[in-house]
Amino acid sequence: MDGTCVQLAVFALTMANVYGVKPSPGSLVILGITIIILSMGMPGIPGAGVICLTVLLQQLQGPTESVSLVMGIALLVGMFLCMSNCTGDVVVTAIVARSAGEIDLDVYKA
Repeated sequence: MDGTCVQLAVFALTMANVYGVKPSPGSLVILGITIIILSMGMPGIPGAGVICLTVLLQQLQGPTESVSLVMGIALLVGMFLCMSNCTGDVVVTAIVARSAGEIDLDVYKA
């Protein structure tokens, strides 16, 4: 979900900026809440971020046709999102395991 939140925020604000839509501070707060909800409920299939991006662009009153500009790089960006999500999951798992005393750090010392 980490990478998805970043992707949706960057793409939505970039597309709004390209088309001259100036979001108000209140709409940015609502946008942030919507991004968090979308990233938690988004299915884990390729291209799902593009669909969620159309929801955000409608919320910002931006043209939904601008999603076509993102579709070309969505697959490449998806690879980096996967890396970000997996890294975040591994780090949190290691922190929880260490705090619970479930990890033996001597195994990793060579």
